[in-house]
Amino acid sequence: EWQLVKLPYSSFRQVRGPRMIVDAPPLNLTQGVFQFGMTMSKFVMGVNTTQLDNFRDGYFDLHIKSLGVYKDEDTVVPLGSISSPSTLTKEEMMKKRP
Repeated sequence: EWQLVKLPYSSFRQVRGPRMIVDAPPLNLTQGVFQFGMTMSKFVMGVNTTQLDNFRDGYFDLHIKSLGVYKDEDTVVPLGSISSPSTLTKEEMMKKRP
């Protein structure tokens, strides 16, 4: 049986590996969201690196039926129905690097 899980953008936190960035600014959505990632870790996401108490080595399966975004609790929009920006060329990407 599938579960619907809603994660509000306000709950997202900036991390580097399993470490949370202290005093990071809130997520800025004014220009949209073009990419997001998921991290599976044996560590608790926090300021210090602490291993999960019930962590077990080995393979696991994570089945994701679909991803989407929502504006309010009653409206979920599948990601496939949202137009994405065009991909940068290698030259454009190199120009934007810090």
